[in-house]
Amino acid sequence: MMVRTFATLALLFSAGCGGGSAPDSTPPGQTPPTDYFSGKIAYDEMTALLAARFNTAFVPPFVEGMPTAGNASYQGYFLAEIQTDPQTTRLLGLATVNANFDSGTISGAASDFVGVDRTGAMDDYSGGVSMTGGSVGVNRPNDFLLPYSGSLNGNGEIVSLSGTLLGTFKGDPVLGILGEDSAPTTAIDSNPFTGQVNLSALGL
Repeated sequence: MMVRTFATLALLFSAGCGGGSAPDSTPPGQTPPTDYFSGKIAYDEMTALLAARFNTAFVPPFVEGMPTAGNASYQGYFLAEIQTDPQTTRLLGLATVNANFDSGTISGAASDFVGVDRTGAMDDYSGGVSMTGGSVGVNRPNDFLLPYSGSLNGNGEIVSLSGTLLGTFKGDPVLGILGEDSAPTTAIDSNPFTGQVNLSALGL
C-alpha cells in the first residue's frame, strides 16, 4: 500500500465544537487518508462538526449566511458503503467540490480511495468518481443536488458507483457541505448491490 499522510482534524474539531456561539473558522485542506480506518475517523469528526451547524435555510431570514455570488471550494471525504456478505465493502476517498454561486452550479471529483472489501482485506483503489452537473438552491437556498459516477479498482475487484447526492450547505457563514445518496446504483464486478454514499467536506 502506498504511504500517504492526512491532515488531522483534532484542532479544528475541538475549536469548532467548543460552543454554539463560537464563530466558524476556515479549516486547513485535507490530504488523502493513510488507510480506511484512520480516514474514517477523520470523516466521522468532520461530519459531526458539520452536522452540529445550523441549517440556515430554516432560520429567518433563510438566506442569511449563504453566498449569492462568487465561488467556493470544499474538501473532505467521499464515502461509499456497499452491502456485501459477510462484511460491508467500504470505500473512502479524498473529495474536492467547487460551487459557483453566480451560476448556481456545483461539481467536483473524488480520488485516492482506500477501502475494505467483504473479506476485511484493505487496499488502495485506483480510479475515481466524477461529480458533474450539480445545482445549488434546488428546493431551498442552501441545498444542492450533485450527480456522480465512477469506477474504482482494488482488492481484485472493480466497483462502479453512480447516483445523485442530495446535500446541504452547513453553518452561518457556511463552514462546509454534507451530502447523501441512500439509494445509489452500485456494482462489484458487474454484480449489483445496495448501498449508501455520503459526502462530507469543509470549506478551503
